[in-house]
Amino acid sequence: MKPLVSDESRVTTMSRDEQAAWLESEVDAAMNVLGQTEGWYQHDRTRQWSEIRVQFMQDLRTESCRPSKSGFQPGRLAIRLSNDMFSDPFEAAKRLRAYWEEQGWTVTNVINPDDAKFKIDYFRADREDGALLLFDATENLVVLQVRSACSENNSI
Repeated sequence: MKPLVSDESRVTTMSRDEQAAWLESEVDAAMNVLGQTEGWYQHDRTRQWSEIRVQFMQDLRTESCRPSKSGFQPGRLAIRLSNDMFSDPFEAAKRLRAYWEEQGWTVTNVINPDDAKFKIDYFRADREDGALLLFDATENLVVLQVRSACSENNSI
C-alpha cells in the first residue's frame, strides 16, 4: 500500500490559484455524489464549509511534497472536511468510490474493512500526476480529503 505522505517526485506547474480551483471543484463533485452538501466542517462544527467557504480556500496552507529532502520543495494544497450528518455513510462511500473509478482514478483501500476492529470504509484515489483523494466512512463520521498534485510554480 502507498504511504499517505511521501517524498513526491512528480511535479506540475499549476499555480496556487489553479490548484485551489481544482481542489474546490473536487470537493464540490464529491459532495454532490455523496448527496450531502450541508454539515461539512473543518476542525470543529463552528467552521462550516457552506458558511465560510471563501475563508477556507484563502486559509489553505501549502504542504511540502518532499518533507524529508533538502533543497527545492514543490508544494501542494490540501483540504480535510468532516461530516457527521450522514444517515448511511457506507452507501454514500460506495457511490463515491464508483464515481472516482469512473473518473479514471486508481482507487484502493487504505484500511482493509475485513481487518478493522469496527465498521469502516477508508479508501484513496490516486492519479498519475500525484493528486490524491481520500474518503473515510465510519458509522458516526465521514472525512473527505483532497490533495492537489505537487507543483513547482513560484506561487506555491
